[in-house]
Amino acid sequence: MLTTYGAMIKNDIIERFNQAVTDPENINTSGGINWNYVDADIHMDLGIPYIDTLTLYNRQFNHLADCYLGNITLADRLVTA
Repeated sequence: MLTTYGAMIKNDIIERFNQAVTDPENINTSGGINWNYVDADIHMDLGIPYIDTLTLYNRQFNHLADCYLGNITLADRLVTA
């Protein structure tokens, strides 16, 4: 689990996020990630009722995206932990 904004990001979201960002269907022709597709994949796999029961889902998703893009480093995460 990863801690962000005072909440834990569950492993199933982290695992699905990692699968979605490496799915060739979610990568644009320019090589960038289509974040809408990544978000949709997570919703489809985990189910909207599951996502809706999580507080701060959008913040958690954005945190994972920032980590993936390198906007948040391991050092940043350790300082806030």
